[in-house]
Amino acid sequence: MSVLVALVVGLFLEREKGILAREELLLQDSLRDPLTGLHNRRSFDAELARVLASPGEHYLLYADVDHFKRVNDRYGHSFGDEALRAIARTMLLCVRRNDIVARLGGEEFGIILADISREEAQRLADRLIAAVAAFDHRAAEERITITLSVGAARRRADHSPTMLMSIADMALYEAKNSGRRRAVFCTEPMAEPTQPPDTAKGAPKAEVTV
Repeated sequence: MSVLVALVVGLFLEREKGILAREELLLQDSLRDPLTGLHNRRSFDAELARVLASPGEHYLLYADVDHFKRVNDRYGHSFGDEALRAIARTMLLCVRRNDIVARLGGEEFGIILADISREEAQRLADRLIAAVAAFDHRAAEERITITLSVGAARRRADHSPTMLMSIADMALYEAKNSGRRRAVFCTEPMAEPTQPPDTAKGAPKAEVTV
C-alpha cells in the first residue's frame, strides 16, 4: 500500500511540476515579442515602472527605423521582418547586460538604461545607430543600408513613466526632423519641435538609404 501511495504522490507531483512549467512558459511568451524575441510592450511598461521606482540616473531611448514603410514596400514584408530581427540582435549586442530592449510595435523599439551617466548613454546611442547602419542587409544580392533615429530622455524625480515616454517620443520626433540617423537627448518637454525637412515648403523629400 505504501508503495502505491508513493507512486500516486510521485505522479501527482510530476503533474504539478509540468503544469507549473507550462504556466511559466506561457508567462514568458506573454512578455516577449514573437517576431524578435525582445521584451514586448507589456513587459517594457512593467520594467520601466520598476526601474523608475529605484534611485539612480536612468535613461529611456526610443528608436525608430527610418523610412521603414518604404523598405517594406520596395523589398516586401518578409525582408522587413528579417531586417527587424537583425536590428533586434544588433541592439542586444550594443547594450549592457542588464539593459531592457523591447519592441514596442511596428518598427519602434524602447531601451531602458538604468544607472548610467549622460556620456555613457550618448555613447551607447551612437554605437547603436552606427551598428545598425553598418549591418549588411541583402535583397537579391543588393546591399541595403537601414538606419535608426533615437530619442532619449533622462529620468527626473518628478517624471512618471508616461511623462518620460512622452519626452523621449518628442526627442525622437526631433531626431527625425533634424535629418534622421542621429540621437537627440532631452530632459524636458519640447515647446515646439522643428518642422520636418521633407514637409517644409519648397524642401526636397528626404532620400531613403536603400
